[in-house]
Amino acid sequence: MKTYNFTFVKKYPLLLFLSITITTSCIEQTKKGESENTSQMNKEEDSINKKEEDSENNGIDPEELFFLEQQKKAKEKIISMYDSIIAIDTILNVDNDKIQIKFKYYCLLDSGLRVPQKYYDSKEPFLSHNFASDLEILKNTKRIYSKTIDKEMFKSILFEELNEYGALLFPSFKGLDTENKELVFHFSITIPATDVGKSATLYVGLEGEDRISQY
Repeated sequence: MKTYNFTFVKKYPLLLFLSITITTSCIEQTKKGESENTSQMNKEEDSINKKEEDSENNGIDPEELFFLEQQKKAKEKIISMYDSIIAIDTILNVDNDKIQIKFKYYCLLDSGLRVPQKYYDSKEPFLSHNFASDLEILKNTKRIYSKTIDKEMFKSILFEELNEYGALLFPSFKGLDTENKELVFHFSITIPATDVGKSATLYVGLEGEDRISQY
């Protein structure tokens, strides 16, 4: 069996105590130094990450960045409409008459809109398309109205920018204005992916007469 000599401990207890104290102190200082180094490294890493994030955003103000993201989504929504068709085929009973409405809204895919970059805080213009609607109305199976609705139809109520860059967007059939006995079709003529636009409404009477309004 292995034996240990404790003579040193008995002769020099104070020296042993000092040695243990110094060693413990060194360990604590080492841990403290490591903690400080880790904290400093975390701060430097956070600083680097922030600089990288700022670099990715090109130093853009958060509000402006939010605006650009919203505008990007608006462009994507417009683009998603290029291959979509909105169709309505419905019948209304008005007094003793049966009124059938056939409505189709679609994109012309004509590359007819080249919107300047000033509307998007962009380096390039936004190339988009015009939209139109085919509208047919029958009264007791007799056709009383047949027309293609496009932006040009509302030219008289549009200001210059909308005439040049606006698109016929967001169609809806509001139903029958019972007071005036008119069918109401509503649109928004808007510069794509912006908030620059105006309401445009088409009213069609039950004898086939029509009129337009911005309300």
